Amino acid sequence: MMWRGDEIPASDRPIALLVNILSGGGAQRRVASLANRFAELGRTVELVSYEADGPMRAILSPAVRVAPIEAGGLAAYCEQARPAVLMSCVTDTHRAAVAAARDTSVPLVLRASRHPYRKLPRWNLPKRLAEPFKLRRTARLYAQADAIVALSDDGADALRRLLGRRPARIETIPNPVVDRIRAAPRGPCANMPLVLGVGRLTAQKDFTTLLRAFALVRADRPARLHLLGEGPERRRLRALATRLGIARDVEMPGEVRDVADRLLHADLLVSSSLWEGMQAVPIEALAAGCPVVATDCPGGARETLQDGRLGPLVPVRDPAAMARAMIATLDAPPDPALLAEGAARFTAEGKAELYLALFDALAGARAGSPAIPAGAMSASPPAPLSSQG
Repeated sequence: MMWRGDEIPASDRPIALLVNILSGGGAQRRVASLANRFAELGRTVELVSYEADGPMRAILSPAVRVAPIEAGGLAAYCEQARPAVLMSCVTDTHRAAVAAARDTSVPLVLRASRHPYRKLPRWNLPKRLAEPFKLRRTARLYAQADAIVALSDDGADALRRLLGRRPARIETIPNPVVDRIRAAPRGPCANMPLVLGVGRLTAQKDFTTLLRAFALVRADRPARLHLLGEGPERRRLRALATRLGIARDVEMPGEVRDVADRLLHADLLVSSSLWEGMQAVPIEALAAGCPVVATDCPGGARETLQDGRLGPLVPVRDPAAMARAMIATLDAPPDPALLAEGAARFTAEGKAELYLALFDALAGARAGSPAIPAGAMSASPPAPLSSQG
């Protein structure tokens, strides 16, 4: 089918970035950063959303146009706007993007913000039984994209394993998480050190393990734990803190907007997740000079912490190992300059250009021009296949 936009040069057509909502969450902030940089580089950018308004608007450049659509209206938008490329930026919009691209022949990029393999709890038998079927559906979905952007080498390797022999162009482009490096020399750890856990209060983040680990740390020394985030696990986590006898030392202020500033004053960040895509908060912690302990879960933690060079990696669901790593890091925190060096890979510089090179290659291939080979634009060489998942 001949697409109506083919007669218009790709450089004159907008780049369409699809999100589900205009919230101020981490994923939306990363998309806004990319959109603003695309506009700075002279590209026409449209942020397509099922919401007309939201906090994300406040961080968008005036040069980025917001295009609200109704449910089921994405194909109509593509027919009318004739974008040079459509990128689905969050997992929740991938299915709609695949359908719209199929109907309109617009080049499609799926941004794999979540790791395809999850470490589900053994007690959650229904989800464990359903997981193979979910993975097959996910593989069929990603196989229909012209290109997939993974946020980490581990995520890219997992996608290659998931897709098997299905042809797929997979590029690794790290998240543009850090606006600036703010790490500075720190004094000795406070008498009452502050530990942060950040994220939605859901089973995936496994704050249960963090609370149990913190109880072990608290038995060793005075300390405070702040869980920054909101979600369905709040009541259960608060009850667990009470049962563990640490409720007075645990604060749960809900979702906050100043996470980066809080990291400047924290003594330790702990990421207790069961799985991730490429979690932004540990990277923000490195940029702030805040030490990090993280679970060695499927996703980007091992890559972010450079195989443990920048901070300890501990097994998932192991409170004792986590507590030992927390105590060791509080006793001997790493040099903030080393952490800042690790965060530098995740600055915005160069990331938008990698995306634009991919978009231009896809548009050129659709128009009959030679395409850049897959992997030629990745920010880092592919890593060996991971055994995780």
